[in-house]
Amino acid sequence: MVTKRQLSRGRMPDGQPNPLDIHIGGRLRLRRTFLGITQKDLAALAGISHQQIQQYEIGGNRISAQRLWIFARLLGVPVSFFFEDMETERVAQVFSALPVSGFDDLRIQECRVEERSDVQKLVSAYMRLIRSHRENLAECFVNLIDEMSRSSHHDGDISLQDIFSLKRKSSADVK
Repeated sequence: MVTKRQLSRGRMPDGQPNPLDIHIGGRLRLRRTFLGITQKDLAALAGISHQQIQQYEIGGNRISAQRLWIFARLLGVPVSFFFEDMETERVAQVFSALPVSGFDDLRIQECRVEERSDVQKLVSAYMRLIRSHRENLAECFVNLIDEMSRSSHHDGDISLQDIFSLKRKSSADVK
């Protein structure tokens, strides 16, 4: 039986190491061996034990973001190196352990501010306000978006025009 502590430390529901940790550890081993560096040497450079390097390489222990950055610097690769060539099945395994109904629940629509005039206008106007007003407006804005996303006619896309029309309706209801 897997304990809550094991799940919180990245273990899969069956108690096995997380496939992402195994992949990252494998990439660490790949780069280390390619450079001809022993586990002891890498451990000494990173200020940890060689047993810890062993655990990282088999996925037994999760590598923190800070430590991953250190390894990237020591091994002369970008951090993204550790995530390259990940198999689709491995990604699916990682997401299967998350408490969501599907991968689509995790997908965030990309928003490039420089390509969105409505977002640019909103951010520009928002930044012209003094800090205390910004906090109030942000709270109001989030509440409006939450209200819209709960409405039955919402189809997933929220435009500023929709928000302002909802705000006008809410204001008219109050009067």
